[in-house]
Amino acid sequence: MQIRTLVLLQLATLLSVMCTNAAELKSQFEAQKHWNSFGEIKSEGSELTVVKKGDSLISNISSNGKQQRAKFLVSKGKHSDVQMKMEFMISKGSNSGAYFMGRYEIQILDSFNKPKAGFGDLGGLSQRWDSQRNPAGFGGVAPLLNAAKAAGEWQTMEVVFRAPRFAADGNKLHHAKFVKVLINGKLVQQNIQAKGPTRSSRFNDESAGPESLYIQGDRGPIAIRKFELTKLELSTDGETPLTGKEAIPLGDQGRQMVNAVAHGKELFHSKGCVECHSTAAGEVKTGPSLHGLFTKKPKQIEVVEAAEGHRKMRQASKEYLSESLRNPHGELALKADKTSYLPIMPAFSYKALNDDDVDALYHYLLTLNPKIDAGPSFVWQKKYSPKYLLEKDAISIWVKNYPRLEHVNLGSVKALRPAFR
Repeated sequence: MQIRTLVLLQLATLLSVMCTNAAELKSQFEAQKHWNSFGEIKSEGSELTVVKKGDSLISNISSNGKQQRAKFLVSKGKHSDVQMKMEFMISKGSNSGAYFMGRYEIQILDSFNKPKAGFGDLGGLSQRWDSQRNPAGFGGVAPLLNAAKAAGEWQTMEVVFRAPRFAADGNKLHHAKFVKVLINGKLVQQNIQAKGPTRSSRFNDESAGPESLYIQGDRGPIAIRKFELTKLELSTDGETPLTGKEAIPLGDQGRQMVNAVAHGKELFHSKGCVECHSTAAGEVKTGPSLHGLFTKKPKQIEVVEAAEGHRKMRQASKEYLSESLRNPHGELALKADKTSYLPIMPAFSYKALNDDDVDALYHYLLTLNPKIDAGPSFVWQKKYSPKYLLEKDAISIWVKNYPRLEHVNLGSVKALRPAFR
């Protein structure tokens, strides 16, 4: 009787633990359409089928065992540095992946018995992808060995991941790093860098901030019966910070960004601004000095309207810079003796300087100040487009939303030409 009671107590304890683990598994993920809970499943060919109802595992199949093109399964817990442990099952030919921070994928694929595993096989770091490159795919890392079990068997994945590091100015200091990846207890990756988000990632930019782990669900059946995230704080001691092009952060298209300040400085010289405008304190050239003119908090300056000779106050803002470039003779800056500068500056049309260029010039001019008033030396933005947009050019004349005429500067002669579309 005592033995029977003991056995029943042990069984009750075991069932309690199993129920707790099942509840914990479900609670770790955001509710997501086409991801369902089951008690037991099995693999039949390319499908996972339901053996028993319950909630001890999660899978992207329907209640009657049909494969579904599910969206990402998203963890509620967000991470930077992290250890992840997972037990999973896939069917024959299935394809999935674990995206750390929603960006860097360790591949899950039916790779059983492949003589040589590639970056797209189980445990591989997936390629990055850029449609503007040739070839478009690049940067994947194959696993050290093929540790895959047969489809339909439960398998394990353990990953120690370190998030990328960034400086206060946005420069990247260290790439994301997979310290180790174990598949079924075997080491398949060690200390490999992920230099950018991989193909089909949820996010294409990079950040050091915590983010969820995403599990792919639209390429084939997968079931998960154990999932653990443990936050870590990993060191970069002894590693040399990135420099040059590698330190440039990636934008929302996964491509390197541009420092608007550096681009503005290059424009300031290449467009000839430096010949007439000083950037040094106390120095004056043909035109007004730009040192200290544009500040983080725009200041009031006095200008004179060229047409009427009226004087007025206005903010030295980006809008003022744009108007001064597009129509430099509309308002004239004043010298120290309160007389105006001569109206000799040429106008810069949208073709000569587009709005992105003006924005970059403004960010550069903000740096020409004492530290307390200066803008940042790095302003990261997506790569500027040189494409000319007629609809944005102030010199075009619009009728019923269609351009009909465009002013053309032919040197000493001004003319109009049709601009139909």
